[in-house]
Amino acid sequence: METLHRPVVVVADDHPGIRQLMRVILEPDWVVVEAATGAQALEAVEAYLPALLLLDLHLPPPNGLAVLRALAADPDLRAVRCVVLTGSGDESLMHEALAAGAAAVLRKPFEIGDLQAQVSAALGGALPPAQARVTRRTV
Repeated sequence: METLHRPVVVVADDHPGIRQLMRVILEPDWVVVEAATGAQALEAVEAYLPALLLLDLHLPPPNGLAVLRALAADPDLRAVRCVVLTGSGDESLMHEALAAGAAAVLRKPFEIGDLQAQVSAALGGALPPAQARVTRRTV
């Protein structure tokens, strides 16, 4: 496993623009590792043991719920915190994600400030100063 000096956040979303936006928001305070599929998300989590996984529910296989369940079933990975991102308005799907182990669910489109607050809460601390200065914009 590679040793990094900044905490790692895995961003798993099948839309390249969302992944790039997450990178802009989260770096330089965190190392951002991108994944476009559920399989890539699992590989990245296993390789980096990130502080946080930002996970879209509607990923190419396996989907986000399956990724959450796989993490929960693995004793080495179940401690990885996860914030789910979804464009779905299906409340039952959001409750299912929380029951499967997500720390929070954030609906798309979301405010950048809301994302930062969820990342901060999931990581158990305040945002670094550079992140706290970002103005609220809808993504």
